[in-house]
Amino acid sequence: MNPFRDRQAEMIAEQILEELKAGNTKVLIPYLSDRGTDDRDRYLSNESEYRITSWHNGEIETTGEELSIQYWVSRSNYPAIREEVHFLFSRTEGQWKLGSYVATY
Repeated sequence: MNPFRDRQAEMIAEQILEELKAGNTKVLIPYLSDRGTDDRDRYLSNESEYRITSWHNGEIETTGEELSIQYWVSRSNYPAIREEVHFLFSRTEGQWKLGSYVATY
């Protein structure tokens, strides 16, 4: 992890993780737009039931104008110690834009 890297995308992802930790699952709605209604509802329900309590960086992978950031998260009421979530970004006009959120439940 280069301490001089562009952290713009990480700051966006961590703001969303903070919102999820506070119980605001609606913050995910714009990033689940590529999913069907049932899948989107499942994500929102799971995020509400298994609220994120803490996280730390995993892998960061950049491919051209696309960026994937993986975090290891701990959740309340969840049987596993840690699970991973992914934030998928694309660069538009020099700025990272979050496109989707992927979680494992």
